[in-house]
Amino acid sequence: MKLIKKSNGYWYAKIVGNDGRLKEISTRSKCKITANKMVKEAKLEELELAARAQVLTAEAITKIVGGKKVNLTQALERWAERMRLKGRSTKTEHNSLTAVGKWIRDMKLGNRPPSFVDIKHVSKWVNNPAWSIKASTRGTYLSSIRSFIQFCADEGWRVGNPAEGVVVSMDNLSHAQKERREVKLFTEANVAAIVAATDDPFWRFATSLSFTTGLRLGDICSLELDCFDGADITVWTDKRDKRVGPFTMDERTIKLLMAVPISSSVYIFPKHKAIYSTKTRRARLSSEFREICDSVGLYEHTFHGLRHTYATNAYRSEENSVLVRLQKELAGQKVSKDMGHSNLSTTKEYIH
Repeated sequence: MKLIKKSNGYWYAKIVGNDGRLKEISTRSKCKITANKMVKEAKLEELELAARAQVLTAEAITKIVGGKKVNLTQALERWAERMRLKGRSTKTEHNSLTAVGKWIRDMKLGNRPPSFVDIKHVSKWVNNPAWSIKASTRGTYLSSIRSFIQFCADEGWRVGNPAEGVVVSMDNLSHAQKERREVKLFTEANVAAIVAATDDPFWRFATSLSFTTGLRLGDICSLELDCFDGADITVWTDKRDKRVGPFTMDERTIKLLMAVPISSSVYIFPKHKAIYSTKTRRARLSSEFREICDSVGLYEHTFHGLRHTYATNAYRSEENSVLVRLQKELAGQKVSKDMGHSNLSTTKEYIH
């Protein structure tokens, strides 16, 4: 720490912060003697020593744990290995690595150690005013960066997680950027139109199946022969590795399945399974479906909208069922009270 006099006549204390950078703090005094007293009273030398020690500690831990100084590019590679070991879905893994990789490149942090990153490196990128992307996408990027930096902290390559203190700022975002994109739902007529508009057995079956079961596109691409038991289908999902089902397919979906030519002893759709498993080719599937939708006038519809449609229809059906049961229960209680019965089961014997 040292004192320097600026052109405005004031003395400034020049110290090293906990990010390793030099910082200047005004003493608000033009008298060097007074400035020195203020520095001693504020214990700036002790604070600077603590800051230097924090940086030194982080770098020392990096070398001890990692065997050598790890930069962010190398840390990203290690993180990718960790996600694969944890069994994260390939889609989640790809999206997270893409977001963090772009952040590292844009902020020119590739050769920097994890301990170098501070809150500004994260906030400046996530809240870039030049981007046209939505707040929800920025939030997804931020979540990936938080997970990555936490991984670095868990490995002992840095102390703390500055990304935890970052939020997506809404101040500079437009109304459209703040609003979540509306998900277009499908009707029975929409599904029938899509099935009629394509000769591809995969899209005909996949559209009908997702509409009636809510299965994701990736799960349908990965369907195995063993998933089927007559009209029932049970799936281990790719995204969460959870068992869902059994679902009972309706007649239309069964007919569309019967029209699918089987060319593998394991998978129903080996070609689509291969496409979905290749990160750089996966987006082609969504593009193909959008083209089919556009051909029948269903603009801005996505395959994921079929999952939203299933959830909406299933909820409404269950809601109506619950309301009917509740109405019957309340009606029975009212009649039971009017008849002077002490037990509702007695009243039900009178109801025909």
